[in-house]
Amino acid sequence: MQRADDPGIPIAKNGGMKTTLITLLLLISSASAFALQTPPLVVRPPVTSRVQTNLGITQVHSKAANIRIAWLPLLAPLPYASLRSPADVPNALVLTGVDIPQRRR
Repeated sequence: MQRADDPGIPIAKNGGMKTTLITLLLLISSASAFALQTPPLVVRPPVTSRVQTNLGITQVHSKAANIRIAWLPLLAPLPYASLRSPADVPNALVLTGVDIPQRRR
């Protein structure tokens, strides 16, 4: 037996639920119709050449291996990057311009 003070009964009688139900049914049916019309997704592998050259790297693709050769065509020589003797180790404080604080005597 239903009660008269039930808050759901006036909403159902006024048609708010009917409008919501019709709207949801139309939305679901249009979404399913749209899903049936879309073509299937076809994934194709990218077309690559055997040798690719980009800025700073050259890639050679073969059946046996993928070889990457990194080269720096536009960069200036880095400081202390040349061949030196092991006795001439770069000083990090000189490179960054930091002075060692000295105590007064």
